[in-house]
Amino acid sequence: MRRPADSAMAAPRQAIWTEARRRPQAVSAWVIAERTGVLRKTVSDYLRALERAGHLALVIDAEAEGDRVYVLVRDTGHEAPRVRRDGSAVAQGGGVEAMWRTMQVLGEFTAAEVSHHATTERGAVSEATAATYVSVLAKAGYLRKVRAAQSRLARPAVYRLVRRTGPKPPQVQRVKRVYDPNTGEVHGAEPEPHGARPRALEPA
Repeated sequence: MRRPADSAMAAPRQAIWTEARRRPQAVSAWVIAERTGVLRKTVSDYLRALERAGHLALVIDAEAEGDRVYVLVRDTGHEAPRVRRDGSAVAQGGGVEAMWRTMQVLGEFTAAEVSHHATTERGAVSEATAATYVSVLAKAGYLRKVRAAQSRLARPAVYRLVRRTGPKPPQVQRVKRVYDPNTGEVHGAEPEPHGARPRALEPA
């Protein structure tokens, strides 16, 4: 079960990455674990994954994982790189990021246009996925419909982005809420069944 998006802000990997960027010439699991409170093995595993992905370079080897020292050689910004243990990139959520970026560039758009421009070599975004994301964001107040769909003329609805909160894409949760990682706010909350735990939904 995946955790709700609004509980993932303090994810260990983000804390590790932030600390690594603060001391790029001396990145070690021991120091980062002490400063963040993240388990040393968790830190070591992520640092090794970052090394395999080309973000870090090992400069001092040691028998103990925690004593190894790395330097940061590829800083990709605030967001912690999403990489697997073998260093390969995790593409999950890339479609959502591409759709949000597309909306900010176009300003006004149809779902088909979002699908077209958000499709990259990293992955395709179907028109159905784009239509779902557009619909939910419109209900949450991020988009305004400037032209209704006209089926007789085969003209799709046109939307305008009216709420630009930041670079991170608003995330749709399974309870049909929208969590905005830029502001920490949740929009369109619906009553949940007793005992239910929402899970984040990221359109592919």
